[in-house]
Amino acid sequence: IQKWFVNWLPHGQVLEWRILRFLHQGESSAEEWFFRCRYDGVESGFSGVTLMDFDRDGKIKRLGEFAAQTAPGEAANRPSDNVVKK
Repeated sequence: IQKWFVNWLPHGQVLEWRILRFLHQGESSAEEWFFRCRYDGVESGFSGVTLMDFDRDGKIKRLGEFAAQTAPGEAANRPSDNVVKK
């Protein structure tokens, strides 16, 4: 994860990262989210899901990230449309 951040940060800027749903049971959790960024000057956004399993010390032992691209013309339906921006 650290290597990914080190490589991404010089090129990218997070514009929005909204958690839509968070589920937790036992040593597992799932999050549904919407992410929007600018990477090398190009703005894009997508919805996704994160699945995590934790060990007994609460450290992440397994992480899965799943993303879906929004089709052109569907941007008006993105979750961020009802968010007040600062």
